Amino acid sequence: MWLHEGFGSYMQPLYRERLQGRNAYNVAMMQQRRGIGNRKAMAPDSVLSAQEIYDGRDIYSKGSWVLHTLRFLVGDDAFFEILRRQAYPDSAMESVTDGSQVRFGTTTDFTRLASAHAGQDLTWLFDVYARQPRLPRLETLREGNRMTLKWVVDGTDLPFPMPLEIEVDGQRRRVDMPGGRTVITVEESADVRIDPDNRILREGNVQP
Repeated sequence: MWLHEGFGSYMQPLYRERLQGRNAYNVAMMQQRRGIGNRKAMAPDSVLSAQEIYDGRDIYSKGSWVLHTLRFLVGDDAFFEILRRQAYPDSAMESVTDGSQVRFGTTTDFTRLASAHAGQDLTWLFDVYARQPRLPRLETLREGNRMTLKWVVDGTDLPFPMPLEIEVDGQRRRVDMPGGRTVITVEESADVRIDPDNRILREGNVQP
């Protein structure tokens, strides 16, 4: 259900981006971010009733934000190919008009599809975002000219090697997080902003 409703919810900011630009997209995504409650996993191993599935409405906003984060992780070229192949299993299906491309799909199916087009195993991404309710938390420690960054998913030992975009004195760069942790060097006086465009679904990045 999160695939169905999350995709539908994400199409709204995406359409705003097409019509009005990236800032309109960002505003729409932050509006959705405030609606995420993280009360239960979107794709648990257990069978849920319809009421349990819809409780908290995370299949809408959180599902949309999983796609938003996936886009940052894999880049636009791979991301839009993933969207296209989720809708149409192969290029021949893109021209059909009888609905024969429509099918049931699971989180495991989507994980495999996204991994294939991203060129990397993305099981860890969906294990954190879909299989359990907790959001990853970024811990930072700044000592002198060293900044330690570490991802933690409370109550679990799940890996989360999500890269980060970091802005240092106005200059941006992407920092890999192998094993979910890294250390970067920055001047003690430097102004550092982490994930300045709010591209990663994580604990704490909710604006009032």
